Amino acid sequence: MSSAVISDISIQSLPTSSFHSIGLTSSTPSSMVNHPTLTITLSDYDINHIKRTDSLATRVNTTYLYIKESTVRDLNMNPSIAIQPYQALSVSEFISDTTNPELESFSFDLDSGLLVIYMSETPNLSTFNSMYISLQSNTTNSFYTLSYNISNLKFLTFTNFSFTLHDADLNEIKSFESLGSSKPNLFMRFTSSLVRDAFGNMVEQRLSSNPLQVSIIIPDTTCPNIIRFSFDLNRGVIMLTFDETINVTSFIAEGLQFQSKILPSSTDFRLTNATATLINLTTVRVTISQVDLNYIKIFSELANQLNNTFLNFSAKSFEDMSGNYLCPEVLLAWNFTQDTTSPKIDSFDFDLDSSILIISFSETILPILSVGNIFTLHHNKSFNSQFHAISDGTAVGGSNDHSNPSVLTIYLIQTDIDRIKNLSLLATSNTTIYLSAQANSLSDPAFNFVQPTPASQFILVANFIPDTTPPSLMSFQLDMNYGIISLSFSEAVDSAQFHIHSILLQSTKSSSTLSHGLTGGNFVVLSLTEIEIYLTMDDVNSIKRLPLLAQDKDTTFLSLLDFLILDYAAINIINIPKDSALNAEVYSPDVTSPSLVAITFNLTSENLTLHFDEIVSPFSLNAANIEFKRDLIGYSILRLQGYSTISTAWSSIVTITLLKQDLDIIKLDSQLAISANSTCVTLLDNTINDVALISNSNTLQNMCVIFGGYFGDLIPPILLTFAIDLDSGEIVLNFNEPVNAFTLNTTSLTFLSSQFDNPGRQRYTLTGGTTNSINGLMTTINITTEDLNNIKALTTLLSSNLTTFLAHTNSLIRDMNHNLIFPISVDLPQMVTLFVDDSTRPTLVLWGLDLTTNVITLTFDETVNPRSINVSGIVLQTTPAIQTAFTHTISLLTNTLSDKESTVVLLNMSTTDSNTLKREKIALTDTSAYITLSSSVIQDVNGYYAIERPPGVSALLVSVFVSDYVSPILGSFNLNLSSEELILTFSETVNYKTLDPNLLKISNDVKSINNFAYYQLQESTVKSTSDSHILVITLSANDLNELKLRRNIATSLSDTFLTGSSFLKDIFNNTIVPVSLLQVSEFIEDVISPMLISFDLDMDTGTFLLILSEVVNTSTLDTSGIILSSFSNLTGQSFQLSGSYHDVSSNGDIVSFTMTRDDLNTIKSIENIAVSLNSTILVVKPNTLLDMNNNPLSETTLSCTSFIEDSTPPYLLNFTIDLNTGVLVLTFDETVLDSSLILSYWVVRNNYSVVFETDSQHQFILGFTFSRNAPSIYIYISRIDLNEIKRKNLCSKEFMREDCYLAYRVDAVKDMNRNG
Repeated sequence: MSSAVISDISIQSLPTSSFHSIGLTSSTPSSMVNHPTLTITLSDYDINHIKRTDSLATRVNTTYLYIKESTVRDLNMNPSIAIQPYQALSVSEFISDTTNPELESFSFDLDSGLLVIYMSETPNLSTFNSMYISLQSNTTNSFYTLSYNISNLKFLTFTNFSFTLHDADLNEIKSFESLGSSKPNLFMRFTSSLVRDAFGNMVEQRLSSNPLQVSIIIPDTTCPNIIRFSFDLNRGVIMLTFDETINVTSFIAEGLQFQSKILPSSTDFRLTNATATLINLTTVRVTISQVDLNYIKIFSELANQLNNTFLNFSAKSFEDMSGNYLCPEVLLAWNFTQDTTSPKIDSFDFDLDSSILIISFSETILPILSVGNIFTLHHNKSFNSQFHAISDGTAVGGSNDHSNPSVLTIYLIQTDIDRIKNLSLLATSNTTIYLSAQANSLSDPAFNFVQPTPASQFILVANFIPDTTPPSLMSFQLDMNYGIISLSFSEAVDSAQFHIHSILLQSTKSSSTLSHGLTGGNFVVLSLTEIEIYLTMDDVNSIKRLPLLAQDKDTTFLSLLDFLILDYAAINIINIPKDSALNAEVYSPDVTSPSLVAITFNLTSENLTLHFDEIVSPFSLNAANIEFKRDLIGYSILRLQGYSTISTAWSSIVTITLLKQDLDIIKLDSQLAISANSTCVTLLDNTINDVALISNSNTLQNMCVIFGGYFGDLIPPILLTFAIDLDSGEIVLNFNEPVNAFTLNTTSLTFLSSQFDNPGRQRYTLTGGTTNSINGLMTTINITTEDLNNIKALTTLLSSNLTTFLAHTNSLIRDMNHNLIFPISVDLPQMVTLFVDDSTRPTLVLWGLDLTTNVITLTFDETVNPRSINVSGIVLQTTPAIQTAFTHTISLLTNTLSDKESTVVLLNMSTTDSNTLKREKIALTDTSAYITLSSSVIQDVNGYYAIERPPGVSALLVSVFVSDYVSPILGSFNLNLSSEELILTFSETVNYKTLDPNLLKISNDVKSINNFAYYQLQESTVKSTSDSHILVITLSANDLNELKLRRNIATSLSDTFLTGSSFLKDIFNNTIVPVSLLQVSEFIEDVISPMLISFDLDMDTGTFLLILSEVVNTSTLDTSGIILSSFSNLTGQSFQLSGSYHDVSSNGDIVSFTMTRDDLNTIKSIENIAVSLNSTILVVKPNTLLDMNNNPLSETTLSCTSFIEDSTPPYLLNFTIDLNTGVLVLTFDETVLDSSLILSYWVVRNNYSVVFETDSQHQFILGFTFSRNAPSIYIYISRIDLNEIKRKNLCSKEFMREDCYLAYRVDAVKDMNRNG
């Protein structure tokens, strides 16, 4: 044994190759005793080397050995025979490794994350899963389980390997302050699933109860690095990414400095206040304080875009978990988010006393040059509130103020302050001041504009200082020309608190002077700080009476008593005492001429009164300078010639009495001095003077009489004489004074046949009349034709001057001042002065047509005799000319309704004439109705015919036209079910286009039938093509069928009624009178035979579908009248149905039924019938079906329209087998093709099981059918098959003993359509 050379021994995995082989190195013999068996104890190195080599010595067939020559020698020193690698020796016995490996120790480098594992034997690193490792401190409370399975495993020796932890796991471990800080604070625990050895033995686990302490630990001494950062200027957030876990509590804000470039510059900014938040182990969010963020935004070239955003990180800005300071670095931002947030107002202060508005924004704001129309103050949170938009002012601050760049201070102008004070609800306290800003008015340095402030977000003032300064009077002006005092105040004042009586005018500055306190007057607010007082005339005159007061600027002073006015803060104005009166700033003397202010005029007293605005001298009046006019802008009608009397007292009122000739001229003018508005006066220059020392004469002035200052003429006019001309139809009236022709009332005139009352006395009062006369002493009346004709009908009235007398009431006419005329009584009428008699022939002057009442009205210019009418001489036409007109001559059926002499004749038009006009479209509108008369139509009372009106220009267009407003009535109807028509007869011609059959209901009589039923037409149409009083409806097939289906409607006269409304209009669009249960007048029953239109056949189900021309009674179906054939002439094969069927449909025009199975199978057995669409011909006999009126079906031969072939495989219903005769009978649910039978597809067996057993079943071999195509097939079984069945004791028991079953394959047999 001592000669053994162990290093010459090699182990390999294959018998013929040394691809996987290991030579032993440090193994030794286990015994040095000479023996034929050499036992070698493998060293740890060799055995771990073997285990590490893949596929080597894992089992018997991967364990081979070869040796070199002289590996061992015998006792005679003969060398052993070499075993070559290609002839390696297989192991005789192989015992696998069953010992669990152990993890003996580990070391950990916190700096690099390197973990080294020391095993008791070679591990299989492919089974290693680092996620089963948990690192813990000396207590089990702090531990971390690795989250990432590492693939970068590396063998250091056969039993030792290392790997580097994933950065995430390493950072998590560093996040534990007590984990891995020293050797006593780092232990490892793991489950047995951590790793296996080469033989799959799991490592011995180490749980929390016996963790493995680290053998070597290398602490983290490397400074952490900042990898990148991003800056969100919008939110003021810096996102920092480090290369390891950071202790966020170590953050020092002053360690971060913003720079515009990598090198320091004057715009750099070091943070003063910020907070750091750990997002994850290596990511930190730094939130900059608003103060710092606002300061950064001040600089236009710092951190406002990516390329000027640098951060200078000092070492002490951050520490890692081991206390290592950050590696100093200056980095350009990796990502930059621009500021996109609009600034908003955070708060504001308002000092109303000092006119200062201070506004604080959410961020740095750019300075503004103008504050106009940017900010608005409101009194509450509503757009409907009182508000004021700041118009101007000076703004300071913003980004120009580095100490507070988010604040703007605005110094308001006095105008804005005054307007604010003027608003009663605004800025009265700290609860009535809200601020809003306009859109796009001011922005932050990133040019994000302040957004418009909605009402719900108006900002309430934070601090408010109210107005505490009293107002004062700054200056005043006096204008004696217009009587105006103008006051100017130091600030806005409340005009509602203005008291004029507090003003005293003085002649000097001291109190011991002439003075006048104002007694009243009106004032106008010119502006918030200016008021203009309009003095009363009494005050002006009182001032003028004091010769030394207010004569010029030096004699005009003003003092203020208490409570003249308050400002809007209710602060009283500063008083001006009498001994310190304020001198007028501007004085304007009185240079105004006296002015006429009112006029009154009395025609009864003949007086004109003039009212002036100041005292005048009546003796200075020049009447020749006074003119009368109809209105202010018109020309002069009259210039006075003088006056008879005049008032003499000094006054502002002067009264004169007009001369008679001037008064007469005024009365004769119909438009002058008839009312206040038509009484106007012009005073020419120098008509009158005032009473001033230096008198002022009046200037040209126009004025009308004031309201209530006009008094008209009250004397009534009188009728003197009258004349009448019956030929021209005129009456002439003469009065004693001018009258107003427009007030003429002819109905006040009554003519009488005698002066005194007697039994034969006739009278007539006019009903109308007109005049063309102008205002004056004479008026001419044009008598109406009606009045003339009525007078002519009275034979004794106005026949001569002796029978012509006149009376009138006081309403006949008025004078120019609307005085009613003096009346003439019928008891003492006035006789005519001049009389002219009548001599005129009658003429048709107008005519009317009333199509509602069918009345023609003829109106003549004089009385005619209606009994002389000849209606055949009357023609109605559509146009004047006969060549282009449609005409109709009135028939003799039309008669007169008049029996008394009159100018009007009424004709009752016959129904025939009315319908003809409507049908022919004659005289249906007021523009298409003309009348012509022959020369002998009618006579007047003296026997003279009316003047002829031939066609053409003499044809007369209708004057009064009344359209037809009478609704048509359905008088009767007929129903013909054979011609399929509904005939309607109406009371008049109707519009056929408006007939809607679908609004008609045909029903039975609800009174005589208990079960009332009806049907409403749906698809019927109008057959008529022209307007008429008779219309025909063609009933649709569907409507006919629906009627026929209802056995209690429209079967006879007694059950056929019609109901409907709004189904028709006449030619004038009048809707028909609703029809309710109108019984048919004539009823013709259905005598037409139904016809078969088409048919479908479904051979799969045996179903026929018959489409018929009308509904039929399916209870009369007799299928024996149906013949199926392959040819239309029945020369081919055919089959007549048996007459039996099932599943027949209900009554209708579509009938379906299913043939009996016998009929269906018989048809299928005939190979050439009903096998395709072309081979399916149907012949129906009359006895096949009856319609609802028992009319037989018309005999018809048709080809099939739709054919569905048989697609259902045959189904075996039952079978019989006769073991004596060898006959097998198969019965199916349909006809099968006997030639399609494949007997070898059939198996007889003694059970129902699907398990194949040779001795319990037999597959048929030979046999033949001896039946034709039918539902049952008869088969002779061969002797071989019979013997086998008997031998296997199949089907040997009695009936129903369940030992005889038949099984078959697909396509064992097929039906006639080859369905298997």
